[in-house]
Amino acid sequence: MTEFRLEKKLPPCKVTKSLLESLEKYILSKRDKIGSDIGKHPDSDNFKITIADSLGKESFHSTQLINERFFSSTTEITLEFYASWYEKDTLWLTINFSNESYKLSTVTIKSESGTARELVAGMSNSLDEIIQNSRTLNWLFYPPGWLSGIIFIVSLLFFFLGISLLGISAESKKYVPNHVFWRSALFSGVGFAYLYFGPRLHPYAVFDSPRADQLQLISRFYTGTLITFLLTAIVFPFLSKKLFLVF
Repeated sequence: MTEFRLEKKLPPCKVTKSLLESLEKYILSKRDKIGSDIGKHPDSDNFKITIADSLGKESFHSTQLINERFFSSTTEITLEFYASWYEKDTLWLTINFSNESYKLSTVTIKSESGTARELVAGMSNSLDEIIQNSRTLNWLFYPPGWLSGIIFIVSLLFFFLGISLLGISAESKKYVPNHVFWRSALFSGVGFAYLYFGPRLHPYAVFDSPRADQLQLISRFYTGTLITFLLTAIVFPFLSKKLFLVF
């Protein structure tokens, strides 16, 4: 008998009661399949869902007991499963969804059996397929660490560039086009806004709640504003030159 453990991050997704029901159904069906192959029911098993919010943590042993929508203050949902077939197989599974800024969702699967690697790999792939139907595009606001660093540095450079040009213009009394200042400030602001507000308005795991509806409205306004500013910064100087030539 061997032991195999897998831990990985999950894709960003919208967590609904329907998704939790699908995960529960798969996990329990896998338990029954293992029992069928071994020829006996597990000596011990436990399935639990824990939902954390601003008030505390509440645990359920079935998705049927969960409300259709979560509270707005919900911050974390964890699915835990354990089953043991004495001296034959043991299976642990933990799925953690979190909507806290910069915190990713993860799954951990561990098995002790004669086919531990194959069992864990198969369960991992099946869980990915289930969650795939609830995926979101919020990964766009969780770039790799190196890319976040580049965006931060470039935004900082634009910020200091605008200040430097403003200082040079004031001291030398030489004319520097106004659009240079506000364009530098704009690119700097967009970069910092992406890094700061992006993860806060687009949680890695979106829980189906009134708060999620509010964040979606704010996100649309936020995204539209950023696109408008960027287009203005790129297109306006070009149009102003064309208009100047015309008139």
